[in-house]
Amino acid sequence: MESKKGPQNCLPTKATSPLDFFRERGAQVIEESFGWVNYYPSGEYCYLENMFIHKEFRKTQHGTSLLNRVELSAKEVYGCKYLTTTISKHFGDPEPTLKICKKRGFEVCGTSEDAIILIKEL
Repeated sequence: MESKKGPQNCLPTKATSPLDFFRERGAQVIEESFGWVNYYPSGEYCYLENMFIHKEFRKTQHGTSLLNRVELSAKEVYGCKYLTTTISKHFGDPEPTLKICKKRGFEVCGTSEDAIILIKEL
C-alpha cells in the first residue's frame, strides 16, 4: 500500500518557539514571560545578538535583569572577557538603545554603514 504524503505529514508534531531558530544556530537563549535574549559565547568574546522586552514590561528593570544574567553566564560559565553587540541603524533611531548600552558600560568600538559596534569588558 502506498502512503500519501501531504502537508499534514510534513508538519512538526510539537509546536516550536521562534527562539528555536536561534538555538538551532548554537545560541544560548534566556526566555521569560516578559521577554528574551539570545547570545553566542565564543572564547574571550560573547556576542549579544538580540534582546526583546514586551512593551508593557519596559522601564521596569526586566531588561537589566536579563542582561545581568547574560553577563554572569558569559563570564562565569563560558569564561568570556568581553561582551559585544551591535545596534542596527535601520530599525528606527539607534540613540535610545545606544544611551542604554552606554549606561550599562558599553563603549562604541566602531561603526559601519549599517550598525554601531559596541564592546564591554566583563
